[in-house]
Amino acid sequence: MAVLGSREVGEMLAVATGCLEAKASQIDALNVFPIPDGDTGTNMLLTMRSALRALRALPATRAAAEPGFEAAAEAVARGALLGARGNSGVILSQFLVGMAQELRGAREIGCAELGRAFGRGSALAYQAVSEPVEGTMLTVMREASEAVRSLEADGDLATFLEVALRAAGEALASTPELLPELREAGVVDAGGQGLYTLLEGASLYARGQREAVAEDSLHLIPARLSTASPAGGLAGADAGGSPFTSYGYCLEFILDHGTG
Repeated sequence: MAVLGSREVGEMLAVATGCLEAKASQIDALNVFPIPDGDTGTNMLLTMRSALRALRALPATRAAAEPGFEAAAEAVARGALLGARGNSGVILSQFLVGMAQELRGAREIGCAELGRAFGRGSALAYQAVSEPVEGTMLTVMREASEAVRSLEADGDLATFLEVALRAAGEALASTPELLPELREAGVVDAGGQGLYTLLEGASLYARGQREAVAEDSLHLIPARLSTASPAGGLAGADAGGSPFTSYGYCLEFILDHGTG
């Protein structure tokens, strides 16, 4: 697959969201930073579902049986932004907003356009955080974006996503080296794992996978810990929820400046 149109974008996002749904509870169990409230996987999933609903609500154009690519990208970004849940959902929405900004005017996208969109999305996600912290999903976004920057413009989309996925996995495994909270708990960053899972779904789609993906076919990245670390593996990964807290919540709001 060399290029993506609006139909393929919708299909790819659906497969990626299905992958996230299959792993949401396990990603929740990794959530120890910035607050151990055990909801990162759920928040990212709700954010992606909102993006998909916005895309599916778009009317087809008069000239085609599907909406134009620019309209589709804008719908995904706005849907994610308005439906964002938690810190991880907001950061994910900004990544999608940045991609949509970079892709304005495009009728279809190949590797060159997608590489620039990844870079813009990562930059906007960093800008959206008042004090960006390395060892989080921001690091995973940036490493994946940098890995695909130099790929051939006419390359294959499946290869592009495999490169991004590999870089994301390596960055994710190293997150405990950057954040003491992760190292002490023996886990990788939950938001980074969520992003990795979305990229894994996109990669599966590019290789021909269209159906729902079984949970055991997806990967949780183990923390890469030094031998001196007291932690030992994915703490709480099989608990179906966070083992670090019994209660917690966070609050987001959207401020619309208006035009008046």
